[in-house]
Amino acid sequence: MGNEKFQELVLEQLQVLTEGQAKLDAKVDGLDARLGGLETKVDGLDARLGGLETKVDGLDARLGGLETKVDGLDARLGNIETDVQQLKTGQDIMQKDIDGIKNELSYVWGDIKKIDNRLSSQEEELVILKRLK
Repeated sequence: MGNEKFQELVLEQLQVLTEGQAKLDAKVDGLDARLGGLETKVDGLDARLGGLETKVDGLDARLGGLETKVDGLDARLGNIETDVQQLKTGQDIMQKDIDGIKNELSYVWGDIKKIDNRLSSQEEELVILKRLK
C-alpha cells in the first residue's frame, strides 16, 4: 500500500472518529441537560418533602396538645363520675330518711285520728251531760 493510500485511510478513519466523537458529545450534552432537569425535579421534590415534614411536625404538635386536653377531660370525667356516685349515695340516704318520715307520719296521723275520735266522744258526752242538767 502506498503512502497516499495510507494517508487517505488514516484521514477517513480520523473523519469517522471525529464524527463519532461529535455524536458522543451531542449525546453527553443531551444527557447533561436531562440530568439538569432531573436535579431540578429532585430539588423541587426535596422542597416539597421539607414542607410536608414541617406540616407533619405541626400536626404532631397539635396531636400532642389534643392528647393533653383529652387526658384533662378524662380526669375531669373521673371527678364527675365520683361526684355522681356521691350524689347517688346521698340520694339513697335521703330516700331512706324520707321513707322513715313517711312511716312516722302515718303513725302521727293514726294518733291524730285516735285523738279526734276521743274528742268526738267527749263532745257527745258533754252534750248528753248538758241535757241532763
